[in-house]
Amino acid sequence: AAVTAKGGRFLEAPVSGSKGPAAAGQLIFLCGGDKELFAEVLPELGHMGKASFNFGSTGAGTRMKLVVNMTMGSMMATLGEGAALAE
Repeated sequence: AAVTAKGGRFLEAPVSGSKGPAAAGQLIFLCGGDKELFAEVLPELGHMGKASFNFGSTGAGTRMKLVVNMTMGSMMATLGEGAALAE
């Protein structure tokens, strides 16, 4: 709200991916915020990543990032439990 009150625009852009995907231009951008700004920066995001999504208002991209992290954490825990049972 403070940014727009001063005439600016804001787009959050959390990513899914680490150093390897970043170096290879294979990040996934999980954006939230100004839809027109998202459309404007989409070509630039395309140079840095393989996919870009706008999930709606500011905060929505961060929420999706948390969902991705939670899902990956659950999968790692499940794999660990499965490996322990296999011993």
